[in-house]
Amino acid sequence: PSLLFLEINPLKDDGKPMKRKGLFVGSKEMLIKFGEALQDDKVYQLIVELEKINPKGATTGATKKLEM
Repeated sequence: PSLLFLEINPLKDDGKPMKRKGLFVGSKEMLIKFGEALQDDKVYQLIVELEKINPKGATTGATKKLEM
């Protein structure tokens, strides 16, 4: 069967969406779980560390494979 989803995609200061595709939520339970995950202190700290590594404004474009 076909299902409907809510797409959550915050807007930048210029009014354009932050991403080409947002976060698709299909139920209250999913919304609550995403909210809990996004408010987790460990997730916040991980994003802080990622911002230190990633160049400013590099949220789009080609990705590079990390070689170890």
